[in-house]
Amino acid sequence: MCIRDSLYIGAEEKIHKSILSLVDRLNSQMIFSQFGMYEISRITHPLGYYVWGPSWFMFTEKESWINFNDYKIEILSNEEINNQLDEKIFWHNSYDCLKGFVIKDQGKIVASATLHDVGDNFVEIGLDTHPDAQLKGLGTNVYSAAGKWAFDNNKIPYSSVGPWNIPSTRTQIKCGMKCIGVDICLLYTSDAADERSSVDLG
Repeated sequence: MCIRDSLYIGAEEKIHKSILSLVDRLNSQMIFSQFGMYEISRITHPLGYYVWGPSWFMFTEKESWINFNDYKIEILSNEEINNQLDEKIFWHNSYDCLKGFVIKDQGKIVASATLHDVGDNFVEIGLDTHPDAQLKGLGTNVYSAAGKWAFDNNKIPYSSVGPWNIPSTRTQIKCGMKCIGVDICLLYTSDAADERSSVDLG
């Protein structure tokens, strides 16, 4: 993660030295770019880790949060989210959430935001809008409702977004979020480890 030009690295020892060697050769702008993602992947993929990112980390203060109330929002429990959301469509949402915030059209969910408790009073907002219902401000309204609930219940909301995801970035900024840093995560999967023999690290 890079915050205000400070670089923070957390990795297993077998990856750490190789990552540090890469960091010594590249500046933070290059590390947290498509090029950096590729170069990190060359190190981590043979060990079973895919690279996710770069992603912008978005935070704000309660006083800067902007509420939108253009649509009726339903607040759902975690059980209701699991029973009503289609994971293939709403895959940025958490299915282990504190609360879900949805807009329905003729009984079907067309926009949803969830709050996932990550500990220490921080909650991550996940957001999706049905492909047939985009560009109507639905995502902005459920995202706004999720953040407001979090602040009202003494939680600190944050979210992350890929720099290429223009609609989601606009939604988050519209609600008062600001980018405080950029992050790249390593995700372990046995599929990547099984393919290690096919990766050239030269």
